[in-house]
This record gives sequence, structure tokens and C-alpha cells, in this order.
Amino acid sequence: MCPLPIDWLDLLHDRPSAASRAHLDDCTACRTVVASLEAARSNDPLRMPMPDNWQPRPVLASSDDSDITFGDLRWLEPPDSEVRLPVLVLGIVEDAAGAVDVAPLSLDRDAATSVDLLLDAADTTTAMPWRIAFRRQSLVSPAFIKAQLGTLTDDGRRVVNEALDGAAPAERTGPELESDHDLRLLADDWMRPLLTVAAEALDIGENEDDSLASSSADASPQQGKVLQFALWWESVNKPMLHLAAATSRGSARTLWATLDASWGLHIAARLLTDYATDRLLLEPVLVHGLDRLVTLIVRTSVGDHPLMLQVRLHEGEPVVVAAEDAGISEYDVEALELLLP
Repeated sequence: MCPLPIDWLDLLHDRPSAASRAHLDDCTACRTVVASLEAARSNDPLRMPMPDNWQPRPVLASSDDSDITFGDLRWLEPPDSEVRLPVLVLGIVEDAAGAVDVAPLSLDRDAATSVDLLLDAADTTTAMPWRIAFRRQSLVSPAFIKAQLGTLTDDGRRVVNEALDGAAPAERTGPELESDHDLRLLADDWMRPLLTVAAEALDIGENEDDSLASSSADASPQQGKVLQFALWWESVNKPMLHLAAATSRGSARTLWATLDASWGLHIAARLLTDYATDRLLLEPVLVHGLDRLVTLIVRTSVGDHPLMLQVRLHEGEPVVVAAEDAGISEYDVEALELLLP
């Protein structure tokens, strides 16, 4: 993967950079980029066209100890890594050791799917058109959140809030996925190791009161490693992914649960109600890297305690999540977690 132009700019200005001159020996495209940047620097200071409503904001070049808030565009920098990831800060989870809720950013807008949000140049103080990869939204340790690139403008905050409410404008999302083999699903795989390292650094399992997986049920999720599924809705009549779980009971939609882990664990399953028996089912469609008994933790808006059940997940073999007397459907599911022994 080639460094970003901003990385080459850092290198040209003798700042710490993920780019290296050794990379230029084997990459014609990057040599062209660097030649353009050097020419622009020698002729005139590099200037970027700014939209009329753009207002300059202070950008932190190296400081990493300022307050992290919603709307920040920051670098996610794991230690000893030659790669860093631009992210949008969505919030701080104080009950989880100050974990930072982030969504990765990319300049590759051609890889946008219908669960991504497209930001225009006027939506941030960087004056660059970004893609927010909501499919990779993660909780990460604040220790990995470093220098600030910029912030959302008022227009950007409005668009992002609309997306988080499940009402993103259609023109701000990418085309629908063509199939499960759509190459766009692989475009952001390089982000996964960075996010996994930053998430694993969170110290949220030591104290039950501070744990994301805390449960008042008899079984304790802290006994093993807890992984959280990503939940998203798909239209039945016309496949289209949505950015948030805001749903309407009058619409025909399927609730999907997906889970990816850096060591090769991949799960994709549907949550659906069997109306003939009034049971809530989890139907695995893809299971890779899991061949043992695990515990599912289902958090719903019904009742005070989560549902916990031991299962083996096999492709095409539905699991009963809630029996007919529970009165729970997929619309009541708020979170789904997997407890590894």
C-alpha cells in the first residue's frame, strides 16, 4: 500500500512520516507524486483551494494530549507501527476506561459502500473529501489517539449526526453491494490490524463495574474474551445497508450481525423471527475460524438481564436465541456479543 500524499509531505519537510525514500525505488506512481510535490514546493508554497464557507481552525502538528472530542479528525498510531490511520472521533465512553469511539477515514471514495458516509471538502477543516468507513467503527484506547488533522465543520456535524441517526442522505453513501464477493468489502482490510491492536489495549475487563461486557446474569462474561458483533439492517425487497440501527417495524428488513477478528475469525449471521413459532433465531451464513462451543450474550430492550446461551455455530444451522414465551424479536436486540472460553 502506497503512503498518502500527506505522508510524503511530512517526509519532504523532515517531519516523522510513514513514508520512506526506499519505497520510491520500486514505485513509479509515488515517484510521480513526490516529483509533483517537490516542484510545487520549489516554485510556490503548496496551496489548496478552500471552499467559500471554510474557516481555518488550529491543527495540532504533534501534540497528543489535548481534549479528544466528537468531530475531531485524528491519527490512530499504534506503537512500533509504520502505518497510521486517520479516524473520526464519534465520542468518549467514560464507563469503559475512557475508550474512544472512532470510525476510520479514507480518501478512497471509489470503495464506498452503502454503509459508508461520504464527506465533502466543506465538511471538515482539512478541505479534503473523505469517506467514513462506518463498517469498521471501533472502540480504541485513548493512548493510540494522537495528532489532530482537523475537525468537522457545522455542515459536517449535521451530516454525521444524520448518519448516526440512520437518516444519511442517499447521495452521501456509496452504491449498494453487488454480492458477498464485492471487492469493496476487502478495500479496508488493511485497517483491521491497527484497530484490533488499539482495541485490545483497552483495560475494560478488570473491574465488573467498568466492563462493556458486564452482566447481572449468573454467568460472567469476564471469564473469557468478549467480542461484539456489528449490527446493521438490510432491506429485503431491495438490498441496501444502513448506517445505524434506527428501524421501523413497518419496513421489511433483515438484521445482520457480523464479527471479524485479527486472528482469522469471521462470522456473518441473520437475526430473524420465526413467526410460526414466535421464536427469535440466529442463522449463521458464514462461519470461519470457530470450531468450539461459545456463549452468545444477547442484550435487548426487553427485561433487565441479557440472554446467555451456549451454542456451536455452523453455517446454515439456525440457533434459537429466544423462545416463544420471551416475546422478543430482532427489533428488540440492542447488542450481540460472543464469549470465547
